[in-house]
Amino acid sequence: MHWTNALAMVVLIGSGWGIYDDSVIIHGVYFPKAIRLGSWAAESLLWHFAAMWLLVANGGAYLVYGLATGRLRERLLPIRPRDIVQTVRDTLRLKLAHEDLTTYNAVQKILYIVAILAGLSQVVSGLAIWKPVQFSGL
Repeated sequence: MHWTNALAMVVLIGSGWGIYDDSVIIHGVYFPKAIRLGSWAAESLLWHFAAMWLLVANGGAYLVYGLATGRLRERLLPIRPRDIVQTVRDTLRLKLAHEDLTTYNAVQKILYIVAILAGLSQVVSGLAIWKPVQFSGL
């Protein structure tokens, strides 16, 4: 699911650049054709919507699976302030241990939660921009 979301994000960025280039906001700032997805705005929008639904479906499946199995709670909680401080200290001393790759340290837990919240806010803000009248509450 991680790499599917990564692919969706890359497509969203590339198609977003194509959409931007059709209606430039900052004069003189354009994205090269080689890194844009779509040759014009309508085509870029099609790529953008396809990636959006991939992100929503995959992210939704990840959250449902994580909540139903308890994996999110098990892997990402608890986060204790002293564990955060200890992880930062170990990192600065170059003594960060990784004996068990299935166990996240406190900073990794925070970053995973931030990534999940960023994905949710990306979808919510995208909906608000896409349908501003229907989602005016957003």
